[in-house]
Amino acid sequence: MSKILLVTLSALIFISCSNSTLHTESSNPKKDPFDFTPESEKIVDTGLSKEAFRPSLDILFVIDDSVSMDPHQKNLSKNIDLFTDAIIKTKFLDYHIGVISSTTESGSNYGGGAGGGGYPGYYGNYGYKNYGGRLAGNPPYVDRFTPDGVNALAKNLLVGIDGSTTETFFDPISMALDPNNSANAGFIRQNAPLAIIIITDTDDQSSTYFNAAQFYQFLVQKKGSPDKIFVGAAFVPDPKNCAAESDVNVTRRLLDFFKLTNAQTFSLCDPDYGLKLAAIGQRLANTEQTMYLKAYPQKSTIRVTMNGVDLPNDMRKGWMYIPSNNSIKFGPDIDWDSYPDGAYPLVEFENIPSDNKK
Repeated sequence: MSKILLVTLSALIFISCSNSTLHTESSNPKKDPFDFTPESEKIVDTGLSKEAFRPSLDILFVIDDSVSMDPHQKNLSKNIDLFTDAIIKTKFLDYHIGVISSTTESGSNYGGGAGGGGYPGYYGNYGYKNYGGRLAGNPPYVDRFTPDGVNALAKNLLVGIDGSTTETFFDPISMALDPNNSANAGFIRQNAPLAIIIITDTDDQSSTYFNAAQFYQFLVQKKGSPDKIFVGAAFVPDPKNCAAESDVNVTRRLLDFFKLTNAQTFSLCDPDYGLKLAAIGQRLANTEQTMYLKAYPQKSTIRVTMNGVDLPNDMRKGWMYIPSNNSIKFGPDIDWDSYPDGAYPLVEFENIPSDNKK
């Protein structure tokens, strides 16, 4: 074979490979911020795609630990199974749930306990541990594989009532997200969306430079996108209808923060407290049940399996393909609870050639 022919064949092979690579990249729509499937779980080429759906979510409860919060902590703990129900049933969701208190310092700032000055709360010896954004309880956070995880979380939520009389929320959250906070190692994951749930009967009194807008921007910068942040709260929107501390809504820092984040909130004294808490959990679970594809499929070739078993193309009991955002939407009536923990959907399809996309 002549040298000229070898050079020509090499050039053709190079051009072919280059075109294949460009074709694959051009067929990828914008990445969804809530999709954090590891690259090792994706197999995409110019003809076939196989994509696993394994989203992750970090949930941080921020609990007011002043003396007035005794009944509210108990109510939260009693109803937490309603919050976790939909999240746990979404078997492919990799969640972490942790708890911090509104106290940022130990020692002299404590005022609610029988002895003040860091007196251990009567729910447990939390007095010197539960401050400065440190995760409360043992284990420090709950995930899908925590033994008796719901009961462990219920105990962690009882952070005690011996905390500081200067309740803070922006400060301890920023401390909890600090990568140098070794006490919280493993809890916050860089690529996971963050849900913050605030429980209080007063306003934020953080000592840092943060106002609501600055704190919101801090969170956006920390997570990389506003789409990765969810905020919920049980608080006192109207002191006339629910007992609150005298400074509630005076500075409006939390109210402004809730508005900026489109927070899902309800009253601490709501007679449907458990149902409102469950609605937040359901919303988080629903958000994680839309899978944004990396390549455009030929609709008739889409196959979705869960733990090796086919899910039907059904808007309620299976899945639907949504062309407008190139996603798979899972139906509300799928019995996720029938699958083992750690199982996840796998979507396979033939790609649409880039010049045929619409």
